[in-house]
Amino acid sequence: ELGPCWADLDRISLSSTGDVQFSIWVSFFEIYNELIYDLLEPAVAGQNRKRQTLRLCEDQTGNPYVKDLNWINVRDADEAWKLLKLGRKNQSFASTHMNQNSSRSHSVFSIRILHLKRDGSEVVPKISELSLCDLAGSERCKDQKSGDRMKEANNINTSLHTLGRCIAALRQNQQARTKQAVVPFRDSKLTRVFQGFFTGRGRSCMIVNINQCASTYDETLYVAKFSAIASQLVQAPPTKLGLPSLQSIIKEHNRRASQGPEAEAEEDVESEEDTEEEADVSMYEKKDLLRVVEAARELLVQERQKKLQLEVRLREEICNEMLEHMQQKEQWWSQHVDAQREQLEELYEGKMNILKELLTDHYQEKMQERDEEILELKAALQETKQKLESLDSKQKDSEQSVRRSKRVTTSSALQQELADTKARLEQCQKELNSTGAELRKYQKLVEPPPSAKPITMDVDRKLEDGQKNVRLLRSELQKIGESLQSAERACCHSTGAGKLREALGTCDDILARQ
Repeated sequence: ELGPCWADLDRISLSSTGDVQFSIWVSFFEIYNELIYDLLEPAVAGQNRKRQTLRLCEDQTGNPYVKDLNWINVRDADEAWKLLKLGRKNQSFASTHMNQNSSRSHSVFSIRILHLKRDGSEVVPKISELSLCDLAGSERCKDQKSGDRMKEANNINTSLHTLGRCIAALRQNQQARTKQAVVPFRDSKLTRVFQGFFTGRGRSCMIVNINQCASTYDETLYVAKFSAIASQLVQAPPTKLGLPSLQSIIKEHNRRASQGPEAEAEEDVESEEDTEEEADVSMYEKKDLLRVVEAARELLVQERQKKLQLEVRLREEICNEMLEHMQQKEQWWSQHVDAQREQLEELYEGKMNILKELLTDHYQEKMQERDEEILELKAALQETKQKLESLDSKQKDSEQSVRRSKRVTTSSALQQELADTKARLEQCQKELNSTGAELRKYQKLVEPPPSAKPITMDVDRKLEDGQKNVRLLRSELQKIGESLQSAERACCHSTGAGKLREALGTCDDILARQ
């Protein structure tokens, strides 16, 4: 953030003590509901003003910083105090159950000192930073009534709980160096801002204010335990990589140059005193530095080749071990599968036998039940057949009786008709006899005298009347014959049909003769 200002030193308030110059920069921001706000930003006029939230980023080395945060250059402590009071006015305060004017956010006031050391024509910068963080007090959520206070209390308690988890994880990692736990710095903005102070790039100190009131015993006990864990935390400086010194690289290069390019470099174990007593780079000449670079390049190529060979060998060993392990596993699994198959076959054979026995018993019982049902149905069929036969016999008897009654009625009707025809025939015979007698009388008088002409006329009239009567009788006899024929067709099944036919035939002959 301060890099562009180093070139323009006239705009920076510098204090000089010999070859060292320094300037002081301050910033003030708060973390409210897990959002970062700049407290030194000028307030916007109006009631519905909305402050700009800032974003937490990382630089190239992984150190977190607040982007677009205002850093102000101050000349003395009074200016810094005025800026602190100005930022306190923009801070979030509210009345809670515990305090009438309680801060509802974590505020961070940072002071940076820029050291500028002149070494000839060059300026060597160095930055030191001091951050003062005012943590918001933890309160019980059940004591809060409104929605905003409840949300603020939840965020405050969550961030403080995350801070406690980070401190506990760091303490656990210091006690058990073999098994390292993950420190949850990224779970909260507060722990993310101060991650560098806990990981060896700085030092931290905690100041706890305790209320002696008995009503806040639980909160006081929690804060005391929290500070006890923090006091046990030992902050170690960052570890340095054990790199070879420039003198050892130069010696190795000279030795290899004297022995030839094909000679292999031997591994020399440098002592801690040699690595700590490293000389300044400016004391070496340019040729020596170039030789150091070439030697380091060759050593790097050799180390890469060694690492590649080692990686290939390790990969081959791992592949062989994995192949053997897979073969053993395959053999074990095949044996296990065969054993399981045999066990399952035995198990399922027994189950199949039991199932067969159960099915045979079940179907035998079913067959017996069906046989019994068939016998019952046969008996029922025989009973129904007997009943049907009895009903058929009864129906036949009734039909025969009906037929007999019909025959009797038809025979009686025919007898009556025959009697009527006989009576009519007798009447016709009597009329014929009377007419025949009259004809005989008239035949005797065929040759009447001339004086008897009127009498003959009467006779002729009577003859014509007799012929008419004979015709009428014949038509009536034809009708009677037709009725008799219909009666014959209706009574064709009766026993006296032949006799009736003979009688009718005789009647027809007699009528024809007459």
